[in-house]
Amino acid sequence: MSKLSIVIPSRNERFLSQTVDDVFSKAREEIEVIVVLEGYWPVPILADRPNLILIHRGVPRGLRGAVNDAVAIAKGKYIMKIDAHCLFDEGFDVKLKEDCEYNWISVPRRYSLDAENWCRKKKHPIDYLYVCLPVKENKFEINVKVWNEKNYDAELQKKLIDDIFTFQGSCWFMHRDYFYELELMDEYNYGTFRKEPQEISFKAWLSGGRVIRNKKTWYAHLHKGRQYGRGYSPNRTDFRKGDAYLINWLSDSAWDKQTIPFKWLIDKFEMPNWESFDWSKWVKKEKRIVKLYQNIPLEGVVDQNANRKDSKFWNEGKWENFIAPLLSKNVTDSTFVEMGCNAGLFLKLAEDYGFRNVVGVEKDSTPVSEGLRYRDSIGYHYKMLKRTLGGQFGENGNFNIDELPIADYTIMSTFHYYIDINSWIKYLDRLKSKTRYVLIVSRPRMRRIHWRAYSSYEDLKVYFSDWEEMGIVEGVSPEGDPSPRNLFSVLFKSPVLDRIALTDIDTREPRDNSMYVAMRDLAEQVSNDDSVDPLKTEYYKNWSQRKEGRWAKRTINKFVLGKFNIMLDVKENGMKDPIILDQANRICDGGHRLAMLEALGYESVIVRRI
Repeated sequence: MSKLSIVIPSRNERFLSQTVDDVFSKAREEIEVIVVLEGYWPVPILADRPNLILIHRGVPRGLRGAVNDAVAIAKGKYIMKIDAHCLFDEGFDVKLKEDCEYNWISVPRRYSLDAENWCRKKKHPIDYLYVCLPVKENKFEINVKVWNEKNYDAELQKKLIDDIFTFQGSCWFMHRDYFYELELMDEYNYGTFRKEPQEISFKAWLSGGRVIRNKKTWYAHLHKGRQYGRGYSPNRTDFRKGDAYLINWLSDSAWDKQTIPFKWLIDKFEMPNWESFDWSKWVKKEKRIVKLYQNIPLEGVVDQNANRKDSKFWNEGKWENFIAPLLSKNVTDSTFVEMGCNAGLFLKLAEDYGFRNVVGVEKDSTPVSEGLRYRDSIGYHYKMLKRTLGGQFGENGNFNIDELPIADYTIMSTFHYYIDINSWIKYLDRLKSKTRYVLIVSRPRMRRIHWRAYSSYEDLKVYFSDWEEMGIVEGVSPEGDPSPRNLFSVLFKSPVLDRIALTDIDTREPRDNSMYVAMRDLAEQVSNDDSVDPLKTEYYKNWSQRKEGRWAKRTINKFVLGKFNIMLDVKENGMKDPIILDQANRICDGGHRLAMLEALGYESVIVRRI
């Protein structure tokens, strides 16, 4: 008897509890259920079970990331991903295992779900889908539709195991090891959500595997539609990424492990209307060479100028000569943010330097995608955000400073003078309460463009007139350098932020006080385990007793879950705001964040005194 791990990504799902109860009641052999809660806690709370595992994400990561996180901890020989609104056949697990070879993807027969009565609707099952031609009327995309000609074919109904071109992504079953062999789920190329079943089925078929419909068992899936809604607003840009990448299968350029042409798959299933498709226009693409501003050692990537590699004014040379000399020697608890990070070379160097949290912001897609590929190839942990700070005509862009952790150092290397002056001034107004230091590498004599921020040292002193100047690097000799240029760097200190030891903070509560102990214990639990249920902790018990008769249970639940999510956010994304103290270092706001930092092993914290 081999264990099955059932993976359920969930975001604002109304029928999650029924789905979890259903799989436990219908399975006949050993299972574990791993639920990924994306940015919420379900109501009603899921019933306790020893083989139910919860992964809670304070900030939603998306479907592919949720599946990857769950599979990473799955212990089963088999995995089965399902939507959080599905009903199952009795003994579905046994029936799926009986007909699933190592390199197969198995999908049970799909029916429609009547969620209110939790039963199968009296509708015909959907077994077969076909792919539309990627022409103008189909938005030049690879989209699938229900293949009713096959679904109502009496002879095919008798075929209990049958090959299928692809499927709807609400349920699929496979060997766990095969999941990794197929390199699923690819967030880098497809984004967080779109084209999940097509990625799976194309990779399987075109590397020698098989995708089947197992009609010996079934599941019923809820089509939410307008009645139930998605439960959140999708990221349309992210959707388009998946749609755009899938088209690469036509030219056999989507996956390095592909061994069989895509045309073979179209011909195998005799796809309707594809007879006229001109395959000659879809020649396999050669791997393109990407030229980046920064030099990162990655296949398919080259520096824009080979001379920069050994220069004091570019890449590692710029870091060593203009950035590192202005950094503190001890950055153990510190956070590093870089605006305009390009491919993330300085993020890598910041992590090497010892910064605990490292985040970069870059507006261009190619440096971000290649930078993330480089980061993953070397096993580092810094984050990169694709965001735009302002624009040529004063538009705000999609950058939100509140996304970033509060930083010890914010670096802008030959960056700020490309920002429109309106966005620059707004950014500076917020920056003094989001970073302790700003380190700017700039050029002294850039052409002055009236609608942009200026570059010179004198102009920077005006912009940062209420900050304290802490140091400057200038006069680096260009003699003998292969790619010299005139640069300087300057460091400014925020007038409102400091970093102090946690032990210097007066928490206003004795550290052996029961509420403080309960809060600290909750933080310890969160630091070790994302799946802890905050409503079953001593912290919750303390608040329930303290507010008994004054707060409704729902209010207490909401309060505790809110504090729990704050702790999770600190763990996953760092501090977003400083701890607020009075002039005597007594805490005014931030006790839960402080407890979380203690649990994570921090010794100091950024504060603002009032």
